Amino acid sequence: MTWFRGLAARKYDSSQRKTGRPRKARDIRRLVVKMALENLNWGYTKIRDPLFTEAFLGILGARGVESVKIPAQSPNCNPHAERFVKTIKYECLNHFIIFGERHLRRLIKEFVEHYMTERFHQGLGGQLIRKQVGPTNDNGAAGKVVRRSRLGGMLNYYHREAA
Repeated sequence: MTWFRGLAARKYDSSQRKTGRPRKARDIRRLVVKMALENLNWGYTKIRDPLFTEAFLGILGARGVESVKIPAQSPNCNPHAERFVKTIKYECLNHFIIFGERHLRRLIKEFVEHYMTERFHQGLGGQLIRKQVGPTNDNGAAGKVVRRSRLGGMLNYYHREAA
């Protein structure tokens, strides 16, 4: 029974047990902190939805744009379009004061290019919609991690430089 008591004592002896996940390498920790500082909107935030206020609908109506609201309690009328509108709104448009149609079109063009070629999509297994052709580094850890930035750093894409 001595061996069993020793086994039980080792199990509950906190000096021998290591708790928690092992630390990541220092360069990985620095890279994560750098990305977090460069992308403040990656965190969890609660944002109110001011898009369809009466004032906004009035502005649209004055420009000749007819607003059609979807029926209540019908989130799946067009889920793909609704998801994209929510994405572009929260990841891009809510962060800018739009000065006119030309400015809005430029913001949308930059976001769509980022969305199609640089943003990873969970629904596609973490893949890009359109992969850009160019030098790649498939061995995983050889090249330096660099950032490609759009709209003054609002949209960022990180990749490794080809070795």
